[in-house]
Amino acid sequence: MNDDTVLPMFNGTARTFGAVQLSAQASAATPEPLPTGNGDIVLLMVLENWVNGGSMRQDADLILALIERAEMGKAKYGTYLRTRNGRNAINDYLQEQLDAIMYATQAYMEKPTPRSAKMIDLAVRGALLAMEKE
Repeated sequence: MNDDTVLPMFNGTARTFGAVQLSAQASAATPEPLPTGNGDIVLLMVLENWVNGGSMRQDADLILALIERAEMGKAKYGTYLRTRNGRNAINDYLQEQLDAIMYATQAYMEKPTPRSAKMIDLAVRGALLAMEKE
């Protein structure tokens, strides 16, 4: 199947998928600006939760992965993820969860396992939570 025929039932102009009228938030595909500002470094709060016995469990591999990811972001954007950075954090989260749904589904399609099925469920829950009205 080529990319031009992937969504034959989707009408982007009418925002329908088959007979279903779609009303997804426009923010799902709206790019955020590059980060700016000098707010608090988010990684420090995440790590502080571990050091001070917060709600996050102590997992050395996860801590290392978070630090490595933060360093990657700093190299890409010139700064760590910070609060008050000119971006909408909920929108960023939503977009990442939508990507996670796609990656988890890819993993399931390539190797269906209970773990990959649970990954899809968790990503969908995260996306739905981000889309809730406050």
